[in-house]
Amino acid sequence: MKARSFIVGLVGVIGLSGSAFGAQGPSTCTFPGANQGCPDPRGRFVIEWREPIGGGRHELWLSIVSGEQRRKLLEFDRSVDLLWSPDGRSLAITDRLGSSDSVLRVLNGMMLNQAINMEDRFLADMGRLPEIFNNGHRYFEAVDWIGRDVLSFRVRAYDSDPDKEYLGTFRYELGGRVSREPNH
Repeated sequence: MKARSFIVGLVGVIGLSGSAFGAQGPSTCTFPGANQGCPDPRGRFVIEWREPIGGGRHELWLSIVSGEQRRKLLEFDRSVDLLWSPDGRSLAITDRLGSSDSVLRVLNGMMLNQAINMEDRFLADMGRLPEIFNNGHRYFEAVDWIGRDVLSFRVRAYDSDPDKEYLGTFRYELGGRVSREPNH
């Protein structure tokens, strides 16, 4: 019931537009952070963050604002950055696993129940580019949504030699392919 009270309180703060910060609304959140919830731009979903209990892992939960439905989206160790698509139908999660890598997942579907691991999708579409995969540190990170169905993301890769750092920007079309950004 405590979580339900939180959601009802959050809906009251957000209002029907889905935004506590103006018409566009917040589209990004970082957990752990000062806020416990991250609403989508339409005000339909709230992603809730939970502290680990007894040395466990942090948790992200998806709650439907208009009902009692909730489900765990994922567990994480360090921190995550969330980036909602403009229409609130997709969510990019950058999971900062450790000091040497981060994982980017894109969730979509009616209940955000379809998950795409961007590194896996990248490998399937672009192959094992040596400038990325010959490095020990690899970070896949969401940058921005280009409209409602194209995610811009970056890949940063390096080892101990700073002259060999790689930084590239790519696009992922929902349900489609990864490609290089046109200007890179």
